[in-house]
This record gives sequence, structure tokens and C-alpha cells, in this order.
Amino acid sequence: MHCPRQVQPQSSRPVPSSPFCSGTNLAVNGSFEEPVIGGGYVNVTNANMPGWTSSEGNFEVWKGGFLGKPSHSGTQLIEMNGIGAATLVQATQPVQPRGELKVYWAHVGRNGPETASLVIADNGGGSTNYGNFTSPAGPWTVRNTTHVVSPGASGATLTFTSIFPTTGTGNLLDSVEVCQTYVTLAKAEGTRT
Repeated sequence: MHCPRQVQPQSSRPVPSSPFCSGTNLAVNGSFEEPVIGGGYVNVTNANMPGWTSSEGNFEVWKGGFLGKPSHSGTQLIEMNGIGAATLVQATQPVQPRGELKVYWAHVGRNGPETASLVIADNGGGSTNYGNFTSPAGPWTVRNTTHVVSPGASGATLTFTSIFPTTGTGNLLDSVEVCQTYVTLAKAEGTRT
């Protein structure tokens, strides 16, 4: 068991650049750089974690290098299994209907092969189930998937769920990005579209 440290005041340091998106990264706090912690790990409540909510009510934020696990991008990461198996939800910024979202994330097992899942849903009724993914305890595994936003939708939500283990250790996550890569446009000219 580790003793949690206090959350440090937010610094003015810049958020790291996007390693995946060539355009705008719509994810909020996808590299878990806010709030800034001093070292080790800190339990951060939903109210203090911009852009995210956890079914556990808090997030276990790690400083990169804690227990020999470097962050994938920036200086911090999270352990999804802070208390037990958890569901983490990221609501994106507004999206364009019929646009294509490319979602990227980095995952690594803490103690061995560990499994989580991802579902992307938009508020127009569209859903993409990436399903379960398993990563070893070695280097970070970067994954991606694509979701086409439903007509009339204006926002999308990412839901990450820890599957295995079900205990309070496992499933390290970092570098979550949501890129809107194109928007489908239609223009009517007389009888042609």
C-alpha cells in the first residue's frame, strides 16, 4: 500500500503537444496532466479531474516513473483500477454530424497482461464498440479506432472499462485523443447534390 500525496497547485506549464492528432484533439485532459501532482500517486476526485468521471468517484493519478512505469506522453498517467474494476468516461467537445472521429489511446498492464474495453457513443444514437483489449506489462501499447458520428449528433462520449484484473491494481492509461478527421458536406445545385 502506498501513502497518497497531496495534490499540488496547478502550474502554468503547457499541456504536451498531441502525439497522434494531425488536427484538433477534442479530448479534455487526455494525458491526465491536470491536476498536477508532486510525485508518486494521488487519489483525485471526479470534481478535480477535468474532462473525466470515474465510477469509483476518484482517479489514481501517477507521476511518470512511479513504480518504474513511465508516462506515455506528458508527465502523468492514471491507473484505471484505483479501488477495483472501474469505468472511466470522457465526454468530448462538440463534434460535427457525419464527421469521422479517430480515437487513440495508450494502455499498459501494471503487473502482467491486463484487459480493458472501449465504447464510443454519440448523442445521435451511433455507437462503436472497440471491445476488449489486452496489453502486457512491457512497453505501452498504442491503439486506435474510428467512429462515424451519426446525422444530427453534436457530441460523443468515450467509455473505458477495466475488465481484468478486478482488484485495485491494474490497467494504466494515457494519451487519450479524439481527432475529428473530416466532415461530410453536401451542397445542392439545382437537381445535383
